[in-house]
Amino acid sequence: MKLKNILLIGAVLTSLFGLALSAQAKHRKIAVQTYTFNRFSLEESIEKLKGLPIDGLEVYPGQRVYKDKSKVDANGKPITFNERMAKQDIENVKKMLADANLKIVSIGCTGAPNNEDNFKKTMAFCKEFGIERIVTESPVRDWDTFEKCSEKFGNNEVDLCIHNHEKGSSNQYWHPQVVKILLEQGKYKHVFSGADVGHWSRCNLDPIAGLKALKGKFKTLHFKDQKEFGNPQNLCVPFGEGQLKDKEMLKELDKQKYDGWFVIEYEAEWDNNL
Repeated sequence: MKLKNILLIGAVLTSLFGLALSAQAKHRKIAVQTYTFNRFSLEESIEKLKGLPIDGLEVYPGQRVYKDKSKVDANGKPITFNERMAKQDIENVKKMLADANLKIVSIGCTGAPNNEDNFKKTMAFCKEFGIERIVTESPVRDWDTFEKCSEKFGNNEVDLCIHNHEKGSSNQYWHPQVVKILLEQGKYKHVFSGADVGHWSRCNLDPIAGLKALKGKFKTLHFKDQKEFGNPQNLCVPFGEGQLKDKEMLKELDKQKYDGWFVIEYEAEWDNNL
């Protein structure tokens, strides 16, 4: 493996263990968002990550499942990762994961279920893989649906986590104070923040201030470093090489006793980022 490859993702992962490690003895739960490899199939993504010191994957719906592009569904379209996958394809993905000693811990970004039937389908799909988090940008009315259905059907395994994109996108949750106000209404037991520190930077918002604002309200984080702070077109760089103050963020998270997921989404050098 070339040195450049190690620096891009391998070094990113190992440095996340190292930064501020003296302040926290316990293990950090690290996953990789497979959108990092959106030029490749899920099968290839798993192959790339096999053997690296990570704990799981966050898979995005719509990713092509198979390396072999000739594998298509009944309509001649590529088989993608989604709730409508055939049982055999689900079993094939499970085998890919087992062979690599990996698991899917979250799915997203995706729409939240907006009625009881969709909720049941989503929960069944999550159960197949042991998925713990649904990362979404869905409107608040869908948060309410998820909460009501979780209470009605006894969901204690899967949480809804609200993701933010940059200001100017269709995402309405770009400012952490918006999510804070909505979550502080006190009516959600199954809805949390799923913040992205990189998109806060793209909005010229201090990620550390965002983490403080949402203290106790997030269960997963898209954790990144970026070349510049405040640039809407920011690109990711390996941890410690950018301007997002990763050590300080980890210190703040340790102070909060954060025990959720650190999800690595490396949005740069798409064709050769490992």
